Amino acid sequence: METTPQLRTEAAVDAIAAAVPTGPLTHTLANWPEREIAADLHPHIFALFAGSYAMMLIVLWLFFGTDVNAAIALAVSTTYFAMYFGVPFVMFRLADKATQNPKPSSFGSFLAGDVETYTGPVSGWGAIAQLLTIPVGLTGAFIAIGIISRLAE
Repeated sequence: METTPQLRTEAAVDAIAAAVPTGPLTHTLANWPEREIAADLHPHIFALFAGSYAMMLIVLWLFFGTDVNAAIALAVSTTYFAMYFGVPFVMFRLADKATQNPKPSSFGSFLAGDVETYTGPVSGWGAIAQLLTIPVGLTGAFIAIGIISRLAE
């Protein structure tokens, strides 16, 4: 005898998918087939990603760049940052323009649509949240640590 809950029938799954939203975070899947699905991320996402890491480095330099040992470590980190984001940028600029993908749609339509991932489609806002959660969270943590260290002096 099976101890796990019974598997839902196909009709029950369809009924759940067509259910009326009950709160601000739930939605129907009625328009799911009509939503635009992007094969890759919009170029603005990469700019936001690199900008969040640049902001993190600026915060670190402002709060911790006064000590010589910390400045050396930050200089190495800044060099790695330049290589990490600079090499793909240079390679993209040197690529043959004829073989590149067609121009992406607007950023607003990207946010309104979905992005195809290995595990299935994710909304545009979900893709941004997945990419920017860690760098924005770390930047906020570095700001808090910097303020606390300045107040503790």
